Amino acid sequence: MKKVMLIRFSILSLVILASVTALVLERFGVWGINPHGLCPYSFVCFGLPTLRGFFTANPFIIATLLGLIILFLTVFLGRIFCGWLCPLGAIQELLYRISNGAQKGKKKYLLTAKWDKKLKFFKYLILLMNIVLASLLFQAIYMAACPVIALANIGKYILISAIILSAFLIASVFVERFACRYLCPYGALMSIILKISNKIKLPRLMLKINKDMCVNCELCSSNCPMQIDVDEKVKVTDSDCIMCFRCKAKCPLKGIDCEFCNERDGYEKK
Repeated sequence: MKKVMLIRFSILSLVILASVTALVLERFGVWGINPHGLCPYSFVCFGLPTLRGFFTANPFIIATLLGLIILFLTVFLGRIFCGWLCPLGAIQELLYRISNGAQKGKKKYLLTAKWDKKLKFFKYLILLMNIVLASLLFQAIYMAACPVIALANIGKYILISAIILSAFLIASVFVERFACRYLCPYGALMSIILKISNKIKLPRLMLKINKDMCVNCELCSSNCPMQIDVDEKVKVTDSDCIMCFRCKAKCPLKGIDCEFCNERDGYEKK
């Protein structure tokens, strides 16, 4: 499992490197596509709300199609995009790992379950606001605050989005994947898809805990970047799981497997 974690971290590092390279190439005019034009959240910004002009008015067709593909794969693979390929998620995780190194693996800040649940509501509120404004063709209202735009336009000062991006990154130093957990509307959209998938019991890739092997060490839960109580599950059907497999890697008895299954058997601790 350590090899899987090494591969995952290598992929995240390559994603960051590729994003930086794309920015440099775009700045020097070598590549004519701004990385913002590849953001899969364009599915919301310029996708379904403007289908009447999808091929004529949509400035980010490739990104929109990419977003649709990711959402389709989410049905079967969960939020694996968030855990393995998202540039903003990768940067947050890298910052947290670097800053947390001096803490010898101990999390510096852990929100209470009450506050964690309350803050998760914000990403759904942001998604709803985006959909409403995009449907009215008022994308410019929230795009000015989009951290992806700031990330994709480093050197071109877009004040509001730059401030929000900075706040995201600073918060991720103290709370692992802060923006992923509480503010990402694309993550909220994927979570909604997974909640529906759970309701209709569609099989998908998910983590399964062998309760007979569990010794209640809680290493799986304490190492989860999304603050999921993995040790209290039989199957991790939580829509916030980003399929990073860190809990599986940290289990000392190798009691966590990954398989295609559904929510049929429930998931609470017996």
